Amino acid sequence: MKLKALLKKVYFYSLPNNALVRTVFAVLDRGIEAFRFVWEWFVKTFWVEPRFRSRYQAGKSLWMENSPFISGRGEIVLGEGVRISGKIGIAFMPVEGNEPKLCIGANTFVGVNCAFSTAESIVVGENCLLAAETVIRDNDGHPLDAVRRRENHLLNPDEVKAVTIGDDVWVGNRAMILKGVSIGDRAIVASCAVVTKDVAADTIVAGNPARVVRELPRSAEGAG
Repeated sequence: MKLKALLKKVYFYSLPNNALVRTVFAVLDRGIEAFRFVWEWFVKTFWVEPRFRSRYQAGKSLWMENSPFISGRGEIVLGEGVRISGKIGIAFMPVEGNEPKLCIGANTFVGVNCAFSTAESIVVGENCLLAAETVIRDNDGHPLDAVRRRENHLLNPDEVKAVTIGDDVWVGNRAMILKGVSIGDRAIVASCAVVTKDVAADTIVAGNPARVVRELPRSAEGAG
């Protein structure tokens, strides 16, 4: 019984919450954070970004925290100052006669777990914000015909439609932008929206399927 009581005390023991303990752990926490920052910078600077640049095109001041998961073959072009947070996925879908391409404009931010699927072309403009888990695809992923799916047929060229996103567009987290969509400059796509049709500039769309819920006043730059 004494052993059981002792083990119980050990199991439920916690350090005293006094100034000394708080100071020690505050110093340790700051040290760990500093080490993690330096380590992440080292990996980004001397592994992730050089490895990416060896295969794809990227402008100056690229910030890429982790190597993207890339499947298939295609072209990637990133403008100056593109920032990619965490891990993202890029899938190049095989379509006969097509050379898939993903272009992301200067100073655009891409959030963690964003996913791009391109069989032809996805173009994202400059100064855009793509929040976490945004999905953008210019194809359905598989043929619509069940027999062709069962036989693992590739997509036909007429089943693929390019996606174009203008400048200064903000896409909320978990939004999905489907094939053939064009989004105008300064538009906002709400979280979890499913965009199946073109979005005009200076509008906010939301819902599934996405619909215009508000028109935005044009900025001085946009009006010009």
